[in-house]
Amino acid sequence: MDGTIDEADMALNPCDRNPCSNGVCEVTRGGYQCRCDEGFSGFSCDISLGGLDGPTWLLSDLGWVAEEDMAWEAAANLTLDGDNATCWDPGSGTRYLTFNLGSPHTIFQVRFTGKMPSDFVPKSVMLQVHGGPGGNWTDIKRVAVPEMLNGPISFGGFSATGRLWRLQVSDTHSGLYNPQVCELQFFGQEVVSTSYTLLPLQETYTENLVSTQGKTALAVNVETNVLNYYSMRPDFQGLYGLQVTDIKPLGAYVAAEVSFISSASQVMYQEMALQDAVTMGTVNNLAVINDTGIMLTPRVPPCTVPTDLVFAIDGTVSPSTFSAIVAFIKRVVHTFTIGPEATQVSVAQGGSSPRLDFPLNQFQSLPRLIQGLDAIQQTDMPGEGRRFSHLGVFMQGNGGRTGVNRLAVFVTDGVTDAADFQRASENGVVTFTVAIGDDADLGSLEAFSPSSNFVLRVSDSYGLVDLGNRLPRKLCEVGVTSYMAVTLDVNYTTEFLTAASPGFTALNLAVKTTFLTGLQGMFGFQAAQVVNLIPGPMYSTRANIRVIAGAYALDAIQQKVLNISAAGQFGSYSFDTATITYNQIANQFLYGYIEVRTVFMQSYRDQFSASYRMLASSVKLNVLRIFSRLYGVRSMAVTNIKPGTMATTTWVDFQMNCAQTAVPSVVSSYLNVTDSYQMIGTLDILPGSGYLSIEAPRCGVEMDLVLVLDDSGSVGAENFNKLKGFVKRLTTQFEFGQDATRLGILQYSTDVKTVFSLNSYDTLEDINTAIDGMMYKGGGTNTHLALYELVNNAFSFQNGARPTASKVAVIITDGKSSQPITRAVQEVKTAGIVVYAMGVGSDTDQSELQEIASSSDRVFSALNYDSLLSLTGGLANRFCDDGSSVVSVATVDLDEDFNIDLLNVTSSTFITLRATMLYQLNFVLGRFANLILVNVNFQLSMNDKVRVVFTMNSLGYIVNDLQVIINQVASSGNFGNLTVTGAIFDAQGPTVLYGIMEVNRTFTSELRGISSYEAAALSITFKYQLLQSLTTSVNFARVTDISPGYAATTTLVSFVTSVSANVSDAVLTNFNTSVAATQMFLQGSLSPEFPLCPAKMDVVFVLDGSGSVGYDNFQRMKSFVKRVAGSFAIGPSAIQISLFQYSHFVVQEFALDTYGSISEISQAVDAVMYQSGGTATGLALYEMRQYGFSFGNGGRPGTRRVAILLTDGMSSDSVDKHAMAAWQAGISLYVVGIGSNVDMNELLAIGGTPDNIFGLSNFGQLQDLSNRLPNRLCELGRSTNLILSLDVTSVPCSSILRQQFACLQTATSGIQLRLPVGFLPICSSRHHKCCKSSHNTARKSDGRISECQR
Repeated sequence: MDGTIDEADMALNPCDRNPCSNGVCEVTRGGYQCRCDEGFSGFSCDISLGGLDGPTWLLSDLGWVAEEDMAWEAAANLTLDGDNATCWDPGSGTRYLTFNLGSPHTIFQVRFTGKMPSDFVPKSVMLQVHGGPGGNWTDIKRVAVPEMLNGPISFGGFSATGRLWRLQVSDTHSGLYNPQVCELQFFGQEVVSTSYTLLPLQETYTENLVSTQGKTALAVNVETNVLNYYSMRPDFQGLYGLQVTDIKPLGAYVAAEVSFISSASQVMYQEMALQDAVTMGTVNNLAVINDTGIMLTPRVPPCTVPTDLVFAIDGTVSPSTFSAIVAFIKRVVHTFTIGPEATQVSVAQGGSSPRLDFPLNQFQSLPRLIQGLDAIQQTDMPGEGRRFSHLGVFMQGNGGRTGVNRLAVFVTDGVTDAADFQRASENGVVTFTVAIGDDADLGSLEAFSPSSNFVLRVSDSYGLVDLGNRLPRKLCEVGVTSYMAVTLDVNYTTEFLTAASPGFTALNLAVKTTFLTGLQGMFGFQAAQVVNLIPGPMYSTRANIRVIAGAYALDAIQQKVLNISAAGQFGSYSFDTATITYNQIANQFLYGYIEVRTVFMQSYRDQFSASYRMLASSVKLNVLRIFSRLYGVRSMAVTNIKPGTMATTTWVDFQMNCAQTAVPSVVSSYLNVTDSYQMIGTLDILPGSGYLSIEAPRCGVEMDLVLVLDDSGSVGAENFNKLKGFVKRLTTQFEFGQDATRLGILQYSTDVKTVFSLNSYDTLEDINTAIDGMMYKGGGTNTHLALYELVNNAFSFQNGARPTASKVAVIITDGKSSQPITRAVQEVKTAGIVVYAMGVGSDTDQSELQEIASSSDRVFSALNYDSLLSLTGGLANRFCDDGSSVVSVATVDLDEDFNIDLLNVTSSTFITLRATMLYQLNFVLGRFANLILVNVNFQLSMNDKVRVVFTMNSLGYIVNDLQVIINQVASSGNFGNLTVTGAIFDAQGPTVLYGIMEVNRTFTSELRGISSYEAAALSITFKYQLLQSLTTSVNFARVTDISPGYAATTTLVSFVTSVSANVSDAVLTNFNTSVAATQMFLQGSLSPEFPLCPAKMDVVFVLDGSGSVGYDNFQRMKSFVKRVAGSFAIGPSAIQISLFQYSHFVVQEFALDTYGSISEISQAVDAVMYQSGGTATGLALYEMRQYGFSFGNGGRPGTRRVAILLTDGMSSDSVDKHAMAAWQAGISLYVVGIGSNVDMNELLAIGGTPDNIFGLSNFGQLQDLSNRLPNRLCELGRSTNLILSLDVTSVPCSSILRQQFACLQTATSGIQLRLPVGFLPICSSRHHKCCKSSHNTARKSDGRISECQR
């Protein structure tokens, strides 16, 4: 049989007896259903609805008149009282007469009286109806009114439904007076609605209820008691009929599906009445289960059984069939309650490139789920290979839950791999298969399914429409799974590991036959199936069998199973009955891995390759042997094979399924064996490499990962929140820590900001908190700036980048960059960063994404932000692989003259030669799928020839092969059409060195932006000079910053260079000698350590410790201090740091000369205790100026003085005079205002100029400021004070003064102007009267401008 109708349904057609007295009988699973004729209700259509009123003239109701405070215009003067002399006169108001009928009514005619005097008769009226909340008024009919009325005006010829109605009234015929309307009546009837509920009964579901007679008797009993209950409520009306539409199991009990036919206005009261009865446990004389959530809904009650439901679609079907399948899924899911506590739905596609369209927990409401289904796109063209991969859709990372039904629906028009069915059953998944057309192999599908009843065949895609109505019930009524284990008298062989093998197939058929013979037709039995065969004691075979049955029949089924098994025989297979276990203990999924001593092979990447299956079988067999004497292990499946921690090892991930009660013994047994032994059976392992836990392992490789998120205007706030959800989901896949993965995040639009750096957080909780705090900004799409920020700051030493960690970056954008990105991309790749590019939506530029990414297979596209979630699992594995990779460098010397244009990545010379090199390298190395060509650089070799430097990331197992190939290139003397004079492969990877050089070039404002044309030109010249100095040693050189030099005619260039590890010491030793002969270079340094700011400054931090800051935010301020201080060289001849904290009082936490190292300063900052209290910022400025830079506290004469004040609110005292006094004392003041409670005028009074003020919306943005501020301070430390004296005839007020100085600041780039530190009078007879004052200055004692100067 094909399973479309069960055998019980085929045995007898219940409709042959014509049980529906006033309706049409339809066969359903296990019975029939009556479709009642109009005017009848009830399970057998025997309840007359004769009491249902037809259309009539509705009695006028005072409550119809719309209230004054409604959204619609009110009829202010009308009273509906039947007195035709009472008329509506709108006066000069809006001429609308509005009525609220209380509930939806269908209206056919309207009339009003004709008693109006002729001068007040309107020319016409327009009847309108409103569409309800969010709707509009709709014109129904316009009627011309005669000038002379002889009686009531009636008009009909229409039919419309609504609750709100109104007449739009025109001017009068006479035009002398406002129109009047007297009384109004409607001809129609209240709308009748059908609502449904699921009534839980205090009755056990028995075999009797499967029969038509038993189901009918119970249905009539329910109908009678519910009707009697409502009839006894004197306050109730409007119920015209009800019908029990279905009787079905609810666990071990019974539920009656009841439909109510009633007036729309009464549904709410019917629901309340039913809730009252159910809460008491009885409806009339019917015992019910107390369910406080019972409701009347406008559709049939959906399936509420908690279920993880996956649809596995064959992606190789025709496009029209694919569309029909999606429509079928939409029809099915409409019958389920969708949500985190109910049913979750996922869709996966099988084909040549299997794909997870969206995970289980992506859409948690039906509307969102339907949108997700509408967005699905087909993966394959028709006719390609059909296969569903091991996508892990039920795993924790994809939203899989324990303790819920796990169902999979395979939809195919061909053949499905037996491995898919085996993997599903081993994971506790019950599979249904929908076979479309004649090409579907029913025999194999039924052989691997739990039962033939779980295979549903339709002749073509049109049959999916009907199946969409019938399948939901089958899915909802899948019973409880019981697990049986027996030890067979059969020697275990590796053949039993594969479900499609002859040995496994034969035993599975014997078990099915045995159980079907004994259980077929038994009440509640659904299926029996061999889940797997695993090693038992003494080389025997243990069979794990699952039996699926209704919860109401578990005891009877169990007894029957044990009776059947008492013979100790499944066909020709015998077993010891003493080894039988049978229970309903829930599954617990365990996640594990083991490192095997075997060299990783490329073919292990393909889960369908012979080598993958061979190693997976070996691991599975030997690991399962560990548990041969333990009961409760139900299955094991290898989920991934990847390179190990050494070149000679391979890592194997697996998932186990065992009884919850067996978890402790299973885990301890596995860890004891893998910790103690090198050999597990025939498997050679790395001792101590085993892992097994209920928690899925996270990627813990040493990797620096930076996410670059586009938050431009095209993204929008809603999609940005979805992007945050994607990032949070991705982070759950990693283990964070000092020696594991570190994460940083950048946000960009018009500008770029650091959300947090690599060294900001070490725990997932802190990272998620920071992600939650990200705010959408909007703006342009300056991807080029984000790339520069990525390479120059995000992966910098001071922001937590580790020399030994792999560097991985992910760019996520929904559009094209507003500026060219070529130069920025080259900078990123030169730095050895592996880059992924992810485009979201249809406005991305694929060519730009390809340019950004390190390789074409690192470009990902998502249809929208919802579909991003489906990529998380696969992306995490890819990142983890890249994090495990090693860096190697191949240099190829060409017999070609070097041209400086080869250092310009936008030049045609560079582009042409790079394309040639990439083509040749791919030709010789293209077979290595896990090789990433991070970058191609051109450097200067001996005799001014070209050296090509290939920087490669690869997994360790292919490094030796790479070296062999590069050596072959060297010996051949050719690289394509180019002559090779030498080639070297460096497997150790490069050493990165950091340098700073003062060059003979006057600094200008155009050089300040590293992305500017002038900065690019200087960078090219600088690199060329550097390469000439260090000819044979450099792999690459990259300029990271350009800033003013120590003299007016010099510029400082910061750079990073990569050299071979074996020559790094020599390069460092000879650096100054090598560059001395170059005219461009004046002085500099090169070091393996990131250079710190060498300026000499005294820096005082002043932190607001008031109550409004709070403990957590005060910790963020402390972190800010440590990060900024960590960018400086600390010491008595360099930079000294002091710290003040203030609230309503001020405390100096430590002085400038207290600590001489960054480690001591960091410890001291950590020890600072939060004060809480008021906000006396003026007092803090006074104390800072008075004591912070004093000689007794370590202040050094002639040293630049800098104070940085952080506050989140307005000061409780005056700040102006204390800020001015600090400026007069030569202290450069920077102020950071955080949050919305700061006073910008107050901040300006402290900082003096806008350039010295940093306004932040929240404390989380201190992270970004800590990256930007050190460069500002370092430049300040190298600057020189100039005193500018101006003769002025009057002194403007402070606000005008600031504006004038801001203009002067703009006109003098590179010069930081402070506000005047004071005014001295120049007295003469023509000057102002203030000159006659005895005061030397024109300021009052409180620092304000005196009146005479205004």
